[in-house]
Amino acid sequence: MSEIVRARVLEHLTKLRLPAAAERIDALLSEAARKEMTFVDFLDALLRHEVDAKQRKRVAMGISIAHFPGVKLLDDFDFKFQPSIDQRLVRELATGHFIPNAENVLLFGPPGVGKTHLAIGLGHLALHLVCDVWPEAQDTTSAPPKDEKQ
Repeated sequence: MSEIVRARVLEHLTKLRLPAAAERIDALLSEAARKEMTFVDFLDALLRHEVDAKQRKRVAMGISIAHFPGVKLLDDFDFKFQPSIDQRLVRELATGHFIPNAENVLLFGPPGVGKTHLAIGLGHLALHLVCDVWPEAQDTTSAPPKDEKQ
């Protein structure tokens, strides 16, 4: 690829706000040539890299905005230390079914039983789940359609 075309491609990627693709274009072009990738396979790899970078950025931004007091994941929770916690219920919450329904999750208990750990772990999980589906998310700011039978 000539330097003029390369510069133009980089400019277009920048204008389209695809910084991760612009950053990796040379490496991906080399890989495409080495593997003899089709144009569609190359484009898929380039766009996949951009989508992954944007996903990581969204999750990092969400974690920053959430001001979690520390990094605690559900996988790190020791159910043997706290056998009174229903492991099945936590696994059910980990599916994230409560997120699209905008349901609240309340954690009750005395100090030291792991409420904060579970809350932070669910928060991390929710950020990953929401960021994964964000492009397909529906507009929830508008009022629901009114039932005409009323």
